[in-house]
Amino acid sequence: MPSKKGESVESTLQSTLYNLIELHNQIKSAHWNLVSPNFIALHEHFDKSAEVVYAAIDEVAERIRQLGPFVDGTAKGVVDGHTIKAFPTGKVSGEQACKALAAAFKSVGDQLNEGIDQSGESGDPATADLLTQVYGRFELQRWLIESHVA
Repeated sequence: MPSKKGESVESTLQSTLYNLIELHNQIKSAHWNLVSPNFIALHEHFDKSAEVVYAAIDEVAERIRQLGPFVDGTAKGVVDGHTIKAFPTGKVSGEQACKALAAAFKSVGDQLNEGIDQSGESGDPATADLLTQVYGRFELQRWLIESHVA
């Protein structure tokens, strides 16, 4: 289903999937490498955020298959295909982790919005609805994470 921009909905979903998988990896990295006076609150919240993203990964991957193409969830595909900024390595403070994750959620949210528009233009309301639901959950997670940074 090509949009007015020429990229297929399936291609956009695959690109989104790469970013979702990378975001999940970043959240788990924050979860494992966090050093903060608010450790337990952030540690537990990052687990909840990871669950939200993991659910979105599955939903987007299954939608790709419904539309026909195979799903690339390989490490190589993610490394080569994701477009969100790299997460800091090593120990991270609560502020570092929250700022990086909020930026990553925003980046993926922007991509979801583009996919919503593209799906609508392509006459694919099911994909637009799926991405809208995922976007709403992501906006909540972004807000909750940003709320930890003064």
